[in-house]
Amino acid sequence: MISKTAPLSYAAATPGEEAFFRALQARVQTEIQRSTRAGTLFYHWFRAVLYLGLYWGIWWALSFHGSSFGASTALALCLAMGFVGTGVALNLGHESTHGVFGPKPLNRFILWLGFSSIGIDAWIWESGHLESHHRYVNLEGRDIGTDGGKLLRLTRHQAPSKFQRYQHLYGPWIYFIYTINWLLVRDFKIYAHGSQAGSVVKKTPLRLLNLIAVKAVYFILTLWIPYRYSGFGFAEILTGWVAMHFVISLYTAVSLFTSHINARVSFPRGSSGTLSVSWIRQQLSSTFDIHPTSTFLNFIWGGFNAHAIHHLFPQASSHLYPRLSQILREETQKHGMPYHWGSLFEATKLHLQHLKELGANP
Repeated sequence: MISKTAPLSYAAATPGEEAFFRALQARVQTEIQRSTRAGTLFYHWFRAVLYLGLYWGIWWALSFHGSSFGASTALALCLAMGFVGTGVALNLGHESTHGVFGPKPLNRFILWLGFSSIGIDAWIWESGHLESHHRYVNLEGRDIGTDGGKLLRLTRHQAPSKFQRYQHLYGPWIYFIYTINWLLVRDFKIYAHGSQAGSVVKKTPLRLLNLIAVKAVYFILTLWIPYRYSGFGFAEILTGWVAMHFVISLYTAVSLFTSHINARVSFPRGSSGTLSVSWIRQQLSSTFDIHPTSTFLNFIWGGFNAHAIHHLFPQASSHLYPRLSQILREETQKHGMPYHWGSLFEATKLHLQHLKELGANP
């Protein structure tokens, strides 16, 4: 795991970059002011209740009435639970990290609930997301999202291995167990290390208790209770659980990797001192949006398809992202600033291309 590193700052913005950001900020603030606080809260709470209700509703049906569905239907419900469970993490866990649900204590609870629902430690996620990813997006050694461990080489600055020449072939298969590794290994490894990509992870008795308790309760709810009450055998329960996590893992990996790890975005390097790129330019050059003006994708993806505007204005509500992304597209074209966007197919193709290039060219 990447250790704590020295301070690093971005280069000063050029006059052109400052002019772009002032124009963009003015238009974004106008859109935010047009929206009502009540409407924004309703949007987020409606989505939160919908995803939580579906997720735990499917869990209840499988746990206490599972055998009445039959094996094939139960498996389909496990897959659906995986899809909805990812929505819980993206729409509750991620969004509450940026304070969209109202008072801070309420956001803290929803953050905890969103990630605990899929067995992830919310506080470890929060420190990595805010202090590592948002602060130093796509900076190798600073952004936890660029740490592929020993199996994946995600930036040119990482030391290559011979077997990584095949990473574009085996990488997608690893993504199917992404959250299983997160559940069983990653959270504990980060906590033991005490930091992730330079962001400090608080090591207190309460945090350790939360880490252990969240995992224990999650496994009780998703494995023991269904085994005890559903009428299915443990092998069938485990098969459904793994299938559910295949969906959560792939959905999560696609959400994270296609938006930042592909052949079109930039990966500047900086160990200490000052980067050669400004904060404004880096947010744009390091992200790839996927149909960012689509209200449907925005709703089910929690705004992850409009990542550039999220990085520039992380406190803005995701229900505004389709309109704000259109404004971003117009302003980047007007001021000659980079902006990457396309289809999910294109983003996936670029991600695999990136893996292949980094595997073949040390």
